[in-house]
Amino acid sequence: MVFERKQIQLETLGEYLRQIRQELRLSETEVAERVSVRPQFIRALETGSFKELPSEVYVIGFLRRLGELYSIDTAALIAQFKKELVIQGKLKQQPTDPQMALRALVKKIVVTPRLLSTALGVLFLLVTVVYIFWEVSAINKLPALDIIQPQDRQEIANSYVLVKGKTDPGMTVNINGQGVYVDEDGNFQAELGIQSGPRDIQIDAQNRFGKIVTKTVEVIGQQQADLPSGVQLRLDFSGDADVSVAVDNQESQQFSFHQGDSKVFMATSKLEISTSNAGLTKATLNGQTIGLLGRAGEKLVNIPFFADNTTTTASSTRN
Repeated sequence: MVFERKQIQLETLGEYLRQIRQELRLSETEVAERVSVRPQFIRALETGSFKELPSEVYVIGFLRRLGELYSIDTAALIAQFKKELVIQGKLKQQPTDPQMALRALVKKIVVTPRLLSTALGVLFLLVTVVYIFWEVSAINKLPALDIIQPQDRQEIANSYVLVKGKTDPGMTVNINGQGVYVDEDGNFQAELGIQSGPRDIQIDAQNRFGKIVTKTVEVIGQQQADLPSGVQLRLDFSGDADVSVAVDNQESQQFSFHQGDSKVFMATSKLEISTSNAGLTKATLNGQTIGLLGRAGEKLVNIPFFADNTTTTASSTRN
């Protein structure tokens, strides 16, 4: 049995190879094992799916092994493969009928002022409809609100709890009725003082249309050990600030802090703090969160902190 005799009866190389394999009662997997190729390559060759085959050199190699296995003319197999490969390449380059029809249609279109005006009107109408649809969707859409920490019923060993979450950018967030800062990515966080026992933390996210989402998390404060007597002041910085600290009326010490820095100062009876930017300086006194010491850019001088959690402003000036 040779390729030339079968070629008269069969139209393609794939049909010829499939018939030979079936006459020999071999499966695609068995042939693939004997010629050391993947079964999908045998299937692609028999169905004429040449784009699923590896490079031409590789295909010619296993066509030779197929010819030896099937006892047929190997040269004729390779010649027919190259012939059909060229035909498929030319067919791929030819434009499809829809492409030709579209080109013909474009050639018939004549751009006139009236046509241009109509097209602009339709475009404006579509833009208006999309904008209205977006506005209506925004009005009806509830803000996203994800509480990252704390977890519900989480036990808190410290005197404060850090609340962190994420919402949609541009939302207004309140924690237990107090507004908190939301960054451009929708992230927010705040510290709340906590005593022993259960406490509910309510987080609200509101969009500009008044739609509100509320989530409540319960935390449990563990019994706190008695705080040491005296003054313990923690300062956290959200930006660059120069700070001077006087401990128990001693000579002031100068410090420079940057975003993310924090430091704890301790005194027996009194601490006096000066900061170049009160809006970037947050204070926690004896475990109780005081918050930012002032407005952004505001300079504070000689602010006293006492053991009884009271503060008195000696003087303050703005930059």
